[in-house]
Amino acid sequence: MSYFVRNHVLFLMTIVLFLATPASAHHFWIDKDGNEFIVSRGKISERSDSYDPSCIKEILAYGSDGTLLRTDRVDKPNQVRFTTPTAPAMATATSQWGYRVKTTEGKKMMTREEALSKGLTVLSAFFSTHFVKSLFTAACPVGRAVGQKFEIILFQNPLAPTGSDFFQVQLIYDGKPLPGASIFTQNDDKSITDENGMARIPLPGKKPFLIYSKHWVEAKDRQDIDRLVFTTFLSIVSDK
Repeated sequence: MSYFVRNHVLFLMTIVLFLATPASAHHFWIDKDGNEFIVSRGKISERSDSYDPSCIKEILAYGSDGTLLRTDRVDKPNQVRFTTPTAPAMATATSQWGYRVKTTEGKKMMTREEALSKGLTVLSAFFSTHFVKSLFTAACPVGRAVGQKFEIILFQNPLAPTGSDFFQVQLIYDGKPLPGASIFTQNDDKSITDENGMARIPLPGKKPFLIYSKHWVEAKDRQDIDRLVFTTFLSIVSDK
């Protein structure tokens, strides 16, 4: 097989893998445990997985008027917890899960160099970053961005009754609306954003509830990775 044909086949296999799988293998959300909050990774409503606490780069908490609250962070061996002086209406977190490769044997949590040293055929290499915004009350402020690089903006709070069966969101990347992007629910139901990055999401029948989207950009002038992959989550934990 020629070099050109081989690389063309690998490129097509990479595209098929991206199109054939949901937007994220793991969910990312902030959960409540009494007076503490847990930055969680796994499958919401199903399981919470262990992770390296150093991957969590930022945690912010907001009051019902949108003001920032102090967060007191505690790194446990396999997760991050935090408390706030008063109950937050919303909290956000940013994680950098690091280097990943897609290979002919599936996705691996390693660098391209590490994968090649193990004799794996690398289809693509990328760096994964996750963002989350979690709502806790019907008083949570909506209608504005909080400054995440990749963010879901709410225009109606799903915890506040509106008489509608849907709530409206906008997807933005680098401060600009992202049209034609897929937004998934935790059950992998899909909505597509319009030319203004807007989408209508069915109201959840039960909580916790989560929606998410993935966006990737080419990593120009880098030999170690092909792209930067960003995933943004919005979770609804409780109305109590």
